[in-house]
Amino acid sequence: MRELNFSFLDKPVVSGNPALGAKKISTFLELNLNEEDFQGVAERSTFKAMKEKSKITHGEFGEVLFRKGGVSDWKTLFSEANNKEMDTIFKERLEGTK
Repeated sequence: MRELNFSFLDKPVVSGNPALGAKKISTFLELNLNEEDFQGVAERSTFKAMKEKSKITHGEFGEVLFRKGGVSDWKTLFSEANNKEMDTIFKERLEGTK
């Protein structure tokens, strides 16, 4: 039987414990890392840390890519009419999906 070469990561687990997510990835990739490495990954992968370095890592697009980190923040960029139009389109195209 062929060995499958993939790994699953649960967003709630990784979000709640980024060091654990780093450990899972490290194990899957057969990397030899220590606790200090995992904590470093956890600290550098927070939204705040990524936002602070966004100009270095993403240049002029950094501020656009890392705004607030909230769900549905895109709606603040649209007018009321734009939001209504998008809501209508979402309802039409996603009707019957779960």
